[in-house]
Amino acid sequence: MEDVPRGGQAALEQLKVDLQPTLILLSTRAEALASTLDDRKASASSLVDTDPDSLPLPYEVQVLPSPEFNFEGALSRLAYFEPSLLAMRTRLIIPGDAISGEGNLEPSKFGFSDREGRLLQVSSGLDLDSKTSIGCVGALISYLQRKRAPDHVRGDQEVQFADRILRIEMFSFKDTMFVNPDTLSALQIIQPESHPNIFKQGPGTSGSKEGLSVFGLFQHHARTPQGKARLRTMFLRPSLDLNVINERLDFVGVLVRPSNIEVAQRLSQSLTKVKNMRNITALLHKGVVSGSHTQGSFKSGVWASLLEFCYHGIDVAKAIQDVLGGDHLPLCARVAKALSKPELQRIGSMVHEVVDLESSVEQHRTVIRRGVDQHLDQIKDHYDGIGNLLTQIADEIVQTMPSGLNYSLNVIFFPQLGFHITIPRKKDTNEAAWSHADWEQTFSTADRVYFKNEQMRQLDHDLGDLWGNICDIEIELTYELAQSVLAKEEILIEASDTCGELDSF
Repeated sequence: MEDVPRGGQAALEQLKVDLQPTLILLSTRAEALASTLDDRKASASSLVDTDPDSLPLPYEVQVLPSPEFNFEGALSRLAYFEPSLLAMRTRLIIPGDAISGEGNLEPSKFGFSDREGRLLQVSSGLDLDSKTSIGCVGALISYLQRKRAPDHVRGDQEVQFADRILRIEMFSFKDTMFVNPDTLSALQIIQPESHPNIFKQGPGTSGSKEGLSVFGLFQHHARTPQGKARLRTMFLRPSLDLNVINERLDFVGVLVRPSNIEVAQRLSQSLTKVKNMRNITALLHKGVVSGSHTQGSFKSGVWASLLEFCYHGIDVAKAIQDVLGGDHLPLCARVAKALSKPELQRIGSMVHEVVDLESSVEQHRTVIRRGVDQHLDQIKDHYDGIGNLLTQIADEIVQTMPSGLNYSLNVIFFPQLGFHITIPRKKDTNEAAWSHADWEQTFSTADRVYFKNEQMRQLDHDLGDLWGNICDIEIELTYELAQSVLAKEEILIEASDTCGELDSF
């Protein structure tokens, strides 16, 4: 970000709200700030919490030597920063340098100062006059390079994408009003109170509810999580840009017309079903597909959320097109562009054709539809028909038992444990009511004893762990689906953020 003149502790707190950091690097010259940064409890109940429905992310504080934040050192790191090298499509020539018609210029031959050329490219995207911020960027690059070095020394190819810096962008608080927590409280713009429900005061929540405040009057009208967060940011950092303010007024003025009341209701209903795709894609990166670990969590898991987003996102785009007088509104154009019907249909079809949501809800895991993988379908057919096979084998074993014995004998299959013969236990002892000399006891429960014989071992060899094989193949197919969806991550996030922007208006 651009340097903030006279930025103090209040500016730092505001920056933490905007960035939600996981790591904060401090110079030894600012070591006194470490104690205030470590106090997560104070910030958790602060007036500037970004999302009252989620737990603020914890962050780590590390103190580095002050030379790490040196401006000149940061310029050197930025000049030879790897992403900037990959992004270079042209080579900048400083007037006075020797130029040759050859395609490849050698600095040693032509006196070309490569560092200056690279810095010119860097200056096109970063404000090099913000020396403090540039120094901080250099410290961060150096820290990540040291963190990655041990992994590369071990030659682990899996970590080549860990701790990567994909891009560096500059942002600023220009055209926004700085409002400190005291002002927010005095004007009752945001006024959190202790939540009356004691169960919502634990570590999993912010421990507060929005009291009687200006923001409290509007937050219930936002339908999406990202819309609520964006609306809160609008109250925390009011815009001073007249173009932005007029754009909001124009959109609201058009939407409240009597001719657009029905469209506004459709938008509100559709946005209610729209989830934050930033959270969903983060879960996909982690390999989590079942959402929160609660009963019925799969109904609101990753795949269900993706399908709902694609379906209702298309509805939002259709409703925006039906807004009378919305042709000249920039927001309507952005929504129509971000919520591309072909892209959302493609992503939705991708998920719907692979995942069986009904079976996934029943089994609390991702179940792949039939027809996706022929080998998987064959294993499922064997597994579905295993009941008849086990009944037939049990009848054959019963025929070998002495006549007069009236005990229930079953043949069952346990995932990972294989096929077993089960016999009731005697009431007065821990022994089975009856067993064959060739049977080997494997384990027992409170009322039954489980055995294996040569026939059970042969079934283990011939059929294997059917359930384990099904799960393994479905995990592989689920991973492939997740990677295909993540290839569309930028499209999903842009569409989700645009829905949040629309919701906050």
